[in-house]
Amino acid sequence: MQIEKIQSFHGGKEVWEKFSRVAWLEELFTTSEVQIKSGGSDVVRSHIELGLAKDGWALNAAVDAKFNLVITAKKSSLGFQIQTGNISRAMYDLLKLQSMYTSRLIEGACLAVPSGTAASILGGNLANGNRLSEELKLFSRHITVPLLLLAFE
Repeated sequence: MQIEKIQSFHGGKEVWEKFSRVAWLEELFTTSEVQIKSGGSDVVRSHIELGLAKDGWALNAAVDAKFNLVITAKKSSLGFQIQTGNISRAMYDLLKLQSMYTSRLIEGACLAVPSGTAASILGGNLANGNRLSEELKLFSRHITVPLLLLAFE
């Protein structure tokens, strides 16, 4: 697995650099141990969650105490979400990250999704970096959380 592209929205890269986490994030997604293959979403998620846990991230971090909503992980003032499922879930993930930002629970976030190529290999109508990159431009006045969009393959 490797990174196809990292895009910064609303100063996301600067926030991640402030916490010295960009290089760590790149290492997490650069591994020969995980191959992108049909039906391999669970293996990708497991690898990423293990790496997050080893680095001290709180897994399944609450978006709001009143609701049973979580993001993949949170550490310090950063939120992290990986989405290897349906494209519609990625927009919901963005809303959760935006809510945490608006509530001042995080200063910045990363949404990691397969690249267009990887999504077609993993299967189905999956979230993918190519599509989200364009849609984030459309919704830039609504999704204002400083964000890194990471596309892996």
